[in-house]
Amino acid sequence: MRRDDTRIVLVNRYNYEGQQIQKIQHNNNGQQLYNDPNYITENIIGDVIVSDYWRGVVVTDRGGRHRFSYTGPPSGSGLSPYGICTDALSHILVCDFITGTIQMIDKNGHFL
Repeated sequence: MRRDDTRIVLVNRYNYEGQQIQKIQHNNNGQQLYNDPNYITENIIGDVIVSDYWRGVVVTDRGGRHRFSYTGPPSGSGLSPYGICTDALSHILVCDFITGTIQMIDKNGHFL
């Protein structure tokens, strides 16, 4: 990330040998995916899940293609995610910094 007017925010993926294998930066329309990422995890099907304080939960598939973003129930109500993890069923658990709640969504972004 640059600390001037043109911030570059991206996710780098590495293999077990420490070699970079992927950069994830833009959505399918070429727009910046991340603004202020905090935590990252990967589910059992290879999706990369990032908690971004300003953009919600951002999910890309193993190829780096944007699958969906989750911003709280109902959709778009606002979410300031911090900690994030997944379970054995690829459910996504996200801690909301503002409300102090934990929300669970399925692997397709639906609130459970």
